[in-house]
Amino acid sequence: MGSKRDADVHDRNPASSTGIVKVSAVMHFAIPPVWMRDPMASVLDQLDTLVMRFLPPLEGVLIAHSHARFLYPLGSIDGDSAFAEVPVRFTGIVWRPEIGMKLQGTITLCSPSHVSLLLYDTFNAAISAPHIPASMWEFVYYSDVGEVQRVDAKDRSVGFWRNKESGERLGGKNHMLQFSVISMTVANQMLSLHGSLLQDPFSVPPPRPGTLSFDQAMGTMEPMDEETNEEVPMPRRVRWEDSDEEDEQKDDQQQDNNLVEGVVENETDPEHGNNQMNGENNQRSMENEVSQEQGPLATGSLEDDESTSKIKKKDRKKEKEKETISAKEMKGEKKKDKKAKKKDQSEHGAKDASSEPKKTKGSKEKSRKHKHHDAEKESESASSKRSRRDA
Repeated sequence: MGSKRDADVHDRNPASSTGIVKVSAVMHFAIPPVWMRDPMASVLDQLDTLVMRFLPPLEGVLIAHSHARFLYPLGSIDGDSAFAEVPVRFTGIVWRPEIGMKLQGTITLCSPSHVSLLLYDTFNAAISAPHIPASMWEFVYYSDVGEVQRVDAKDRSVGFWRNKESGERLGGKNHMLQFSVISMTVANQMLSLHGSLLQDPFSVPPPRPGTLSFDQAMGTMEPMDEETNEEVPMPRRVRWEDSDEEDEQKDDQQQDNNLVEGVVENETDPEHGNNQMNGENNQRSMENEVSQEQGPLATGSLEDDESTSKIKKKDRKKEKEKETISAKEMKGEKKKDKKAKKKDQSEHGAKDASSEPKKTKGSKEKSRKHKHHDAEKESESASSKRSRRDA
């Protein structure tokens, strides 16, 4: 949105002005197509959105507006744009403070680094500690003088500034304080002031953005609290240790030796081995339940976590080795079964072989008799045929 300023300013005396002025300004507004039937409603709506914001064309914060009117009966459309641009003159109330101006505000917060003020219950201002005369004022903590000195229960200050000679509080009973404006800051279209209580306000430079006093004065940081002796817990450190392959191999060999010894003992005493296995399983289940209920931080130290992880790894390896041993035993049993079956089959085969030759001899004799009988029949049939032919 383009804008053009043509304002008449009243009451420009920095020494006596409150910073609030009445201006007559001209600004250009873009009217969208939906507002073409009532363009003034669009202008008033856009002006409402600009209230309480710092506007560079007005060089201040727009507080109120009135008497808006179009300068020309027609607007202009540039190129392919669907918005009509129109100049509008309006009367506005603007808060426009100037450098060197003296303003009065209400103290809202006191700290050793700065004093925060509120102007007209709306605008923020701050006075940093270097701009408070150190020869006249000192900061006093409520903890040193007592909470009785806290006048308002809503006061979030940790103390107050007190006159060294008279003991009077800075700002008096009404908490009103007059200061000189030495700089202005615009952030998020909001205007904030920096003031000074020195006779020569510009003898000390104002705080720069990014410094501690500036951030506290702008409200981006919490006020400074009193120092406490509370113990701050040390951060938990996590160390990652790389284990060498040789160490891992040695550990594996030792575990294998221990497992072999345990298997031999279990084989010599199976009942003892079964009881030991049941006890280990029960212990593992109890450890798993405790670890699930207490969580990974219940051990209280990294060493306990590492020891538990090592124990779990050993248990897993033991279980795998037991599974391999049981698998080997199953394979051995299967092999024994196969050998027994082969023996049975070989014995039955020998019996069958011994019985087969007897059967073959009887069958050969029978076959020979049948052949001789068949030959005799054929010879008889042949002789009978010949006799018939001769007859």
